[in-house]
Amino acid sequence: MPFPEIKSILLRAPNWLGDCVMAVPAIKALRRAYPQARLVVESKAAFSQLWKAVSGVDEARSCAYGKGFSAFRSRWHEAIVARSDSFDLGLLLPNSLSSAWWLWLSNARIRVGTGASGRAPLLTHALPYDERLRALHQAEWYLKISEMAGATWTAKDIVPFKDIPPTMIDAALTHVPQAKDSQYAIIAPGSAYGPAKDWLNERFIELSLRLRKDAGLAVLITGSPNDAQSAQAIADAAGEGVISVAGKTKLDSFLGLLAKAKAFIGNDSGAAHCAAASGIPTVSVFGSTQPSRTKPQGRLVKCLEAEGIPCRPCLR
Repeated sequence: MPFPEIKSILLRAPNWLGDCVMAVPAIKALRRAYPQARLVVESKAAFSQLWKAVSGVDEARSCAYGKGFSAFRSRWHEAIVARSDSFDLGLLLPNSLSSAWWLWLSNARIRVGTGASGRAPLLTHALPYDERLRALHQAEWYLKISEMAGATWTAKDIVPFKDIPPTMIDAALTHVPQAKDSQYAIIAPGSAYGPAKDWLNERFIELSLRLRKDAGLAVLITGSPNDAQSAQAIADAAGEGVISVAGKTKLDSFLGLLAKAKAFIGNDSGAAHCAAASGIPTVSVFGSTQPSRTKPQGRLVKCLEAEGIPCRPCLR
């Protein structure tokens, strides 16, 4: 049952892009439960554009991330700002003790999250952090938190968003003019953890060639600035019609590229979650991580697992 008299909601988003996408169903469930409430999402500044593609989010705020006195001082200031807003309901999706301290300091009237890291005393409603919860897919985990906050959901609610705003498509065509008149697939050969999760570049080169020859598609190699060297090497080896745009797009223009793409292929990464959420055919390659916990959600998603990795899940 929804809590009574909820006029404002503060939600602390996860710290990784893929996790933020997996949190979208929980945010939508909250919006259904409290259709008139003001819903504010705090997340890393790098993810602020994501929330503009999620209907129901009224405001996106940036929050500090990291260690040290500077980050501590920033989080203190953010909590004081939130306190002045007098939020009725606050939700924590991360499991850290520092995020619970931040929400407690914000003085949200009702504070909901998991009881991980001994932080239950800082919350008014703590979801047991047990093996049953940890075995769930991350999207279901977040939905369980929204359920404790008064939302209801079913399995069909796990698929995230599909509509990319036209402004993001315009941003994509500005940063990547090659996408304007071409039919293309997107390949993302990088991931946040690097080689432990990455398919080999030789495979991406071969795949690019087959997409060009068999499907007649141009190929855009995307990624962060850290992926630029690897992406350019793939594009150079694959040749004509394969273009590296790694480091040339921000999150909004990347989402815009996805809106026009015919397909996406990449590692277990935030980019793969964004592709699946945008509704295009998506293939995500899993090496050392577990699809059962973090696979992208969607009807047009295929997850491929490497065999013979007895230590999975492992990020070494």
